[in-house]
Amino acid sequence: MERKADAWPEDWEIIVAGFSEEHGPAIRYMASADIHGIPDIEPFKFIDTGGELCGGAMPETVQAIDPDLMADATVNGLAKIAVPLFEAMRAVPGPNPARPELPPVHGIGGHIDHTVLTMDGGRTERIHTWPDVVGEKIRPL
Repeated sequence: MERKADAWPEDWEIIVAGFSEEHGPAIRYMASADIHGIPDIEPFKFIDTGGELCGGAMPETVQAIDPDLMADATVNGLAKIAVPLFEAMRAVPGPNPARPELPPVHGIGGHIDHTVLTMDGGRTERIHTWPDVVGEKIRPL
């Protein structure tokens, strides 16, 4: 699918993380353009990242989370660890996937939604919102 040049002022990416009762950890990734230059990442198409639990963050930030909270998340879901996990990820700038030649950026922001899908339907709860302003740089501190 081609992107209209005026549809968005900047390219974007989204990462959806979760746990499946049948398959365990799952991470799906999508971008608005071929921002990584990798042929297998087609714009506007979700891809399975193989369950890597660091998408969007530097691995050391995930390792800094309380191991008991991480262990609990594998049994009881991500809701309890979402805020500390994403706060840790948000605090550390990472490479800009759309413009790797530029300095690192803080790329975690906006809000955290916790969605539970079951055979009977689904529900979404907004569990955290940051005071970020759309179109402005994220300033975590």
